[in-house]
Amino acid sequence: MFRGNYPSRVDKKGRFKLPADFKRQIDERYSGKFYVTSYDGQSVELYPMEEWEKAEAELLSMQGFNARELPADYCQNMLNYGQLVEMDSQGRLSFPQSLPQSLRERMGTSSKVAVVGKLTHLEVRCFETFLAGC
Repeated sequence: MFRGNYPSRVDKKGRFKLPADFKRQIDERYSGKFYVTSYDGQSVELYPMEEWEKAEAELLSMQGFNARELPADYCQNMLNYGQLVEMDSQGRLSFPQSLPQSLRERMGTSSKVAVVGKLTHLEVRCFETFLAGC
């Protein structure tokens, strides 16, 4: 389970290093592959692929599930913006080009971000936005 929050930075190439506590958990429990997306256009959601696949399976198993009935914003953001990203040997992830340009610009380059544990996934927010929400 991912808990707590830690600062990190986005480098000039749009990569950021996972905080050590989260990287340790990922090394112990997951493959290092992530489904990276955004639900609200304000933050980046990082799902270890194993967790994303569980969420998809749960959604598909719902009685009466019909993909055409998914909320439009869910399809537009979570599915359309999503992309598979692999953690490199130094524990860095890159923001995918599929994310909205405005979100990538908001995250900026060489900017401070907050990496927040959300139990089954991680959320990355601009540090200033994160502080404003506290």
